[in-house]
Amino acid sequence: MVTPLPRVLVLEDDELMLELYRCQFDMWALPVECTWMSSATEALKEIDSLRPQLLITDLSMPGVDGLQMLQELESRPHLADMKIVVVSGVQAEVIAARGGLSPRIDFLRKPVDFPWLRRCVTALVQGLQAEKR
Repeated sequence: MVTPLPRVLVLEDDELMLELYRCQFDMWALPVECTWMSSATEALKEIDSLRPQLLITDLSMPGVDGLQMLQELESRPHLADMKIVVVSGVQAEVIAARGGLSPRIDFLRKPVDFPWLRRCVTALVQGLQAEKR
């Protein structure tokens, strides 16, 4: 039986930044299935069927922004186990004024700390592999 790969959703509206994520994931060569999106609206439509174990998201996006999306995701109990990493340049005071982030969300300031992110993805892979044993 083939074990499904851990699923990661990367949400970033800046195409250059999204390409940088792709390059990093390619270099890491970790056994994950990545989905790349540039819109929170698109992510909200697809996330229930994707069921990623990890969401990496920006906050500043046109239309539905990342904070609105995260608030919506909180109302979906079937996604409660999904690990969330926010990578943003939005100031902490602005985030706090808009309701803040859930304590379960990891927050990274831009520029992206790719070594930290790699450790995070590696831990996800190792954790899921250990569960399957």
